[in-house]
Amino acid sequence: MLYEDRVTNKCSALLNLILGIRDFYNFSNSDNKKFIETTIGAAIWYLPKNHKILFTGKISKDAILKGERSEDHLYPRKISALELLNISGKMK
Repeated sequence: MLYEDRVTNKCSALLNLILGIRDFYNFSNSDNKKFIETTIGAAIWYLPKNHKILFTGKISKDAILKGERSEDHLYPRKISALELLNISGKMK
């Protein structure tokens, strides 16, 4: 399966997940909202990755000083999840 097909398939599943949870999310308490945002953020993490397309190769000074290596996060997944959950009411 081509990379583009895998991404499309997974994004479609994620979109349906978001659309299915949005009403519950909108009327949830803050603990449930945080959990849902973290869960959607984790789903974003598991989307197919193509390092040539998605990653800048940058690393924070803090990570270097700690000796940590991780994929860059120019736009944090939890913030992405929050925005997707808040605009999902406009998606059909």
